[in-house]
Amino acid sequence: MSMDGSFHAIYVGCAMKASLRSQVGAWLASRNGLVSNTVYEFHSWSAAQRALVRTVFERHN
Repeated sequence: MSMDGSFHAIYVGCAMKASLRSQVGAWLASRNGLVSNTVYEFHSWSAAQRALVRTVFERHN
């Protein structure tokens, strides 16, 4: 979530274009996947949560 309260989400349970795959890959590496590609600091996900996202993402992409 940004300072203005907006939220960005990507559904990983479907095939996606290269730019979205890149964002997900960055997130899986703890980066924000945006222009700055900085370390994601808004929230910390558990290893199990990241593993689940990775599994679903890799099943479809």
